[in-house]
Amino acid sequence: MELTATPADRLSVLRLGTGPIPARTLRIEEWGTLEVGGGGDLSVDELNALLAAWESCSGRSPEAFFRFGRNSVQARNWIGVLRTADLQLEVRPRSLSSLSGAEVTQLDTNLQRMIHVAAASVHVTGAGALSGGGQLLDSAVMLLIERTSEALRRDRPRLYRARSEETLGVRGRIDPRRSELRAISRPGVSYSTWVELSLDTPLLRYLKAVLLEARQSISLKSRRRADAFLVKLDDVTTQRRAAEIRPSVSLPRNDLWTQALAIADDIAERRVGGQFVGRVPGMASLVYTAGLFEAFVAAVAEAHFGPRAVSAQHEVLPGVWESGAPKGAAPFFIDLLLHQPTRGRPAAIDTKWKWLSTNRPSLGLPAGDLQQMIAYIATVGGERGSFVVPWVGAEMPSDINPTLRLPSGGTVKVCFVPLASEDIIAATAAALERGV
Repeated sequence: MELTATPADRLSVLRLGTGPIPARTLRIEEWGTLEVGGGGDLSVDELNALLAAWESCSGRSPEAFFRFGRNSVQARNWIGVLRTADLQLEVRPRSLSSLSGAEVTQLDTNLQRMIHVAAASVHVTGAGALSGGGQLLDSAVMLLIERTSEALRRDRPRLYRARSEETLGVRGRIDPRRSELRAISRPGVSYSTWVELSLDTPLLRYLKAVLLEARQSISLKSRRRADAFLVKLDDVTTQRRAAEIRPSVSLPRNDLWTQALAIADDIAERRVGGQFVGRVPGMASLVYTAGLFEAFVAAVAEAHFGPRAVSAQHEVLPGVWESGAPKGAAPFFIDLLLHQPTRGRPAAIDTKWKWLSTNRPSLGLPAGDLQQMIAYIATVGGERGSFVVPWVGAEMPSDINPTLRLPSGGTVKVCFVPLASEDIIAATAAALERGV
């Protein structure tokens, strides 16, 4: 079967936030534990508000994404930002704290690249650079327009400048010599000079330049909204690129202008679209990590081995009841089945969004997962199976594939995909190649 694009809303969701930014922020890593009640990290009311925000933002039940203890809660199978009126919860990948700043930036870029590849079936062979486009850029541009509009309403820039031009009647101070010359050919016209409040400040020049440069990368609907806003900035000059204007912009004193400047910087420097890089405020963004990882690995496998060699979500029956029960049996759904005629029977590939360790017995892989893989191999009549798992942190075992030898002579391998790799696509393809 041919692999089709996974709908984006099954991989991630982003909502543009409005209103004030919550005063309190909690940061944990995925599978981290928050104590609830009794002076813990969250009150019961705060937890209920977060769960309500989750359902409103994602449209999904919290049970698959939160594990509830007696007085605790864990965030699982998702990362990102979740907001209520009073609290912002940031859930980050496991082992993020062990990475350097450059590695965190790379991981953040890779997560967005994975969404692009998995949702759009964009098969590329190199690391490349993100286009800076897409849903996240659209939302950041809309947020920049919102913050700038609000700042203009509340605190207009106070830059006064002298303006001289022809006027009907008298305005400000008249230039007698020029006015007399104009009156010869155009009676009633004067040449006046006056002082007015101007929007043509370095900050607004920069914000307008950023919007004009981002305009080509956003959707038609967002472009129309941007154009309607840019009309309000007609008096602001834009003769240079945003990067050339930025050094002349000083830090605003007003919070709204400060936020607008931070958003513009993120757009101009292509930091938008990230979960952890950039300072764009007011967005609730969720990434369903387990589903994203599975869809991304499937897309890379199809691109690397060819669409005819890969069957995604392959359905197989464990057998057929001959008597004593209705015919048929509950089917298995194998994440990926790889057909390589030169290597005999197909190989079963199972993606697991789990954090294994080379220092733990069986790598910390649950016995149920191993039994499931053995059943897959036996059902398809093969001899090879592979687990594909993520890796974040130092000392990634990139050159090894832990291998379990089965009594039947078959093998089960574990392939690690380094999520902070400089080329996440090539690293994933290499892991798959070693694993099968």
